Amino acid sequence: MVVFTCSVQHAAVNNGQVGPRTFVPNAPSSMRHPPPMAKGKTFLQHFLDTLPEVDTTANILVALILLSSRLDDTVRRLLGQYPEERFTEAEPRRVIRTFRGELEEIRDLLEERNHVATLRYNYLNPLETENSISI
Repeated sequence: MVVFTCSVQHAAVNNGQVGPRTFVPNAPSSMRHPPPMAKGKTFLQHFLDTLPEVDTTANILVALILLSSRLDDTVRRLLGQYPEERFTEAEPRRVIRTFRGELEEIRDLLEERNHVATLRYNYLNPLETENSISI
């Protein structure tokens, strides 16, 4: 559960945020008025007045970009990569090999789909999912 929470679940929740959230109307970080209660009864000016101020938006976008970017000076460890040899017993090594094999199958499936897709999906690709939320 810990491995899942700190790797795949974290990637699923966070890796796809930057694209859609950088267009503020998709996910405003704050709103100056309550959202509309009825469909089709809102005017453009009310919508514009509801969106956050430009400086608030800029601050949130900077935080979002910083939180989703990778530091150049850190070593990137992808899911299934364990540089330290912690296990010497046969059974844990077998489990790790099986896990890596399953990750390769997932990667190949995603790469095959992405090859023909108009919009690529990489958020949970093992090539993009880090081993942990911290190094």
